Amino acid sequence: MDTTTDAIRGGAAHTMAPWTVDDPGDGTVGMGEGFGVISKATGVYVAECANEDDARLIAVAPDLLAALRKIVHDWDGEPEDIAEAQAAITRATRGDPR
Repeated sequence: MDTTTDAIRGGAAHTMAPWTVDDPGDGTVGMGEGFGVISKATGVYVAECANEDDARLIAVAPDLLAALRKIVHDWDGEPEDIAEAQAAITRATRGDPR
């Protein structure tokens, strides 16, 4: 991976992506009856949600963060126009600007 991609993706400490929704009907969710979110890369359990919509939103979070970082990285407009995106990245990464 090149350094530009590294700068866009950053070194977040979250569980390795991609994540996917694990249907409670298949018996693999171990912590209850909700929809699980697991890492496809590692099989690690990430979260459990009461409904599928929440699970899908959580499962796509690493992709959304990577896309937002790319937008911010490539932005050539006014800084105030991208401030909300930068604030969201800060909240998602505990202040790590990568």
